[in-house]
Amino acid sequence: MAIALWRGAPTWIAGGLVVFLILSRPEGALWAMVFILLDALNHHARAWKFNPPSRTLILMGIGTATLATLTAWRLSVFGDFLPNTFYAKRVPPVQAVQSGFLYLLRFGATYWMGFVALLFGAYTILRRLPPLIRALRASGRENPLPIPLIRLFQMTGMALLGISTPLLTGADHFPMARFYQPIWPILGLLLIALADLQASLLPSRYPLHALALFLCIFLPFLNLDNWPNLCLTRWDASSPMSTVSLVQWHKMQIRVEFHLPREKSILAQRMNLLFAPTLPRVGIVTAGRFRLDYEGPVLDLMGLNHREMAHIRRWHPGPIPGHVAFNPEVLFRDPPELLLPIDHTDGYGWQLFLRDLSFNQLVLYNLLTSETFQSLYQLAEIRREGIAIIAFVRRDFIKQLISQGYQVNLKSLTHITGESSKSP
Repeated sequence: MAIALWRGAPTWIAGGLVVFLILSRPEGALWAMVFILLDALNHHARAWKFNPPSRTLILMGIGTATLATLTAWRLSVFGDFLPNTFYAKRVPPVQAVQSGFLYLLRFGATYWMGFVALLFGAYTILRRLPPLIRALRASGRENPLPIPLIRLFQMTGMALLGISTPLLTGADHFPMARFYQPIWPILGLLLIALADLQASLLPSRYPLHALALFLCIFLPFLNLDNWPNLCLTRWDASSPMSTVSLVQWHKMQIRVEFHLPREKSILAQRMNLLFAPTLPRVGIVTAGRFRLDYEGPVLDLMGLNHREMAHIRRWHPGPIPGHVAFNPEVLFRDPPELLLPIDHTDGYGWQLFLRDLSFNQLVLYNLLTSETFQSLYQLAEIRREGIAIIAFVRRDFIKQLISQGYQVNLKSLTHITGESSKSP
């Protein structure tokens, strides 16, 4: 989107971008609308040859058709105009603004150069807004707008839209500024546009122009501990409201986003072999890749793939802004045989169990230590034919597994964690 506005793009490419923007995320429709408006500004200000007069109408038609098709699909799959993620992540507006504002401040502290560039870009646009509007009304081939000013206006507008999203939806518990990842390169382009505009006003343009561009490309990489790994800061991943604390370095890098789906995929494939031919129903927090590969029924405890879990509450208050749609009523109405399984075939299951325990407790509102849950489920290690998993197992299902020849070793949550069990 940014490159198409920066350099210009034929109508068929711009139309494809509109389609992909709408299909990318729920707020993608807003991004597509902004893209069409900024593209119309480009057409009016630059009067490109490949921009036909009907280009804006064509893009609006493509966007409308794509959004209508997507909405029809959502109605057939989710039973609503919006996906379950919208309902599963809804937090009270006041909490969303509070957590989103802290999220923004931490992002600004991490990538201070881009954040300062955004402030200067907004200031420059506001200072030049009256002449910019007058020039737009009279622009054309005879009176073109300065290209650096057009680019600065576009990149500033995109960046402001990008940083406003968490203020409306709340922050995120991922320690890598996930909501701001799409606008990192946009802030880099904003730096270049700002330098290009300032360099064009200087008498010795070309040497200073080259120096300004070099500095603007180089400066964002001064934060080497944060920028290449798309980190936010070294703050506790359990809550964006928490104070800054050290987190293991490998957890801060983006490669963990690729490691987790692979981990869930291996778990699903081994459980397919372990329980074949009759696979039990499984309740899991991060259901995405596991739900894709596991051949049995899956209950998504976050509600992202479960309509009733997502819709049962209007707001989902809690320490994590988002991903807190869990409701014990839905779980206990039809409890799955297994809950929160972890692969233990290679002998690392208990380390992974302890790694995820605090997060699972946070998302499930301390469910695992409640008396109702412990009366229904038992922590156990299940083995057969060289495959082993750790899970909370429904007590009646344990008897069924033992009768089928599985090796079941019962465990105590208190013994594993070394802490006393407390009800929420």
